Amino acid sequence: MIKKVLLFIVLAGIGFFAACTKEQTEDDYSKQDADTIKAYIAKKGYTAQSLLSGLYYTILTPGDNNHPKVTDQISVNYKGFRTDGFVFEANTYGNPSSFYLQGRVKGWQEGLPLIGIGGKIRLYIPSALGYGSRGLYNNGGIPVVYPNTPIFFDIELIDIFPQN
Repeated sequence: MIKKVLLFIVLAGIGFFAACTKEQTEDDYSKQDADTIKAYIAKKGYTAQSLLSGLYYTILTPGDNNHPKVTDQISVNYKGFRTDGFVFEANTYGNPSSFYLQGRVKGWQEGLPLIGIGGKIRLYIPSALGYGSRGLYNNGGIPVVYPNTPIFFDIELIDIFPQN
């Protein structure tokens, strides 16, 4: 019985320290992501605003007064790219893609409601609001977005299909 209690205490202690280490790691990526995003914005000469979540954005065209909600389906032209310019995801302009906003990364869910139909926005998304520690891989299993890496999107909001 004593062995079981000691084993429980040891395992609980390991779990506690592992949780602390994980939280510290996530904090480290938040700062690293913010530094990477700020450096990219400065290098390109862009002007951006930020939200408390760590999302940075530049509204290129505000659009009209119809803004999407997270539960809405949206039609967009978009391009997703890394700091090195590699485009990992895009649609063909002139052929908009439709998505439920809630099915996209958190950075889209926070950023798209900032513009209306006809609006254009550039999102600078920290890894916690993007693909996080899992990254994004192509069909061959090759990473196109490495784990814990900020990502960027240029998005034009074409239309909103409200969902009830």
